[in-house]
Order: sequence, then structure tokens, then C-alpha cells
Amino acid sequence: MSELDVTAQIRTALAEALSGGRTRVLLVVSASNCPGCEQLARQLKRPEVVRLLDERTTVLTVSAGDLYDDPADSVRIGHWTLQSPGYPCTWIFEPDDGGLSFCSLILGPMPGGIPEAELSAAFAGTSVWPDEASGIKLRVCTGPVCLVLREDNGFRSDFRIRLA
Repeated sequence: MSELDVTAQIRTALAEALSGGRTRVLLVVSASNCPGCEQLARQLKRPEVVRLLDERTTVLTVSAGDLYDDPADSVRIGHWTLQSPGYPCTWIFEPDDGGLSFCSLILGPMPGGIPEAELSAAFAGTSVWPDEASGIKLRVCTGPVCLVLREDNGFRSDFRIRLA
């Protein structure tokens, strides 16, 4: 079990989002040898998705390693540790001068045939997950305090990552 620390990269993405007037920061945690990651990468390159992303977001894509060679199972941002249930896992945050507020989560590639609609829903706070993610629980922790994101709460919780 290993952890991927993306604090420095997310600080850069936050600064870019704020300077560009962007309303969302996407952290895409991917892995090599991952068919779902490749599918999500193709979805994110669709022209209508690119337009949506260019208008509203800063995207940071990081690799957790090789899917078949013990990839990182969590991501660290500042004092927070975000569990990765699998790959790809996209965390969507709302940026502000002091850090990032959690907005929603996309587990796997976007399951529907209209990824820009699912991405728009995720920007609005509705998490997106495929049927095979039913029953998955994710922990997000800062010190001894942990929150559990799961299907029955829409993979939703209120937490803010301070980066200032």
C-alpha cells in the first residue's frame, strides 16, 4: 500500500484555476495498463468535452503507477488522504483563495454515452459511478478524522482542503 503525494502539483493547478477564472479543478488519478483509464482519456479528448473543460476547469492528471504492479492506493493533498477505490478516479473540487472544496467524484470512465452531460452533472455536484461500483466505500481522512463516501450518500461529503 502506497500513497501518492500530489500537494505540489495541486497547488500549481489551484493557482492556474484562480488566475484563469476557472470554477473547477479536476484531479484525474490514472494508472498505466488500465483500460478504463484509456477510455476516460479518450472521453476527455472528445471535442464537446474539451470545450466544456476549457471553459470551466483546470485538469491535473497523475499516475498512481502500473495497475499490475502495486499502484498507489491513496492520494495525499496537504493534510488530507483520499482513498482511491480503483482507476481512473476523478476528484472534482471548487477552488478558492484558501484551497479546494470537494464537489463530486467520477469513478471509472463516464458510463453513459454522453460524457459532457455526466461531466456537467459532476461539476454541479452529482457524483458519477458505474454499476460495478455499487457498495464501494471510500475514506477521506485528515489526521484521525475520516469521512466515508459511498453510493448511498452519492459519494458525497462536505470537506475542504486548505492549501494557503
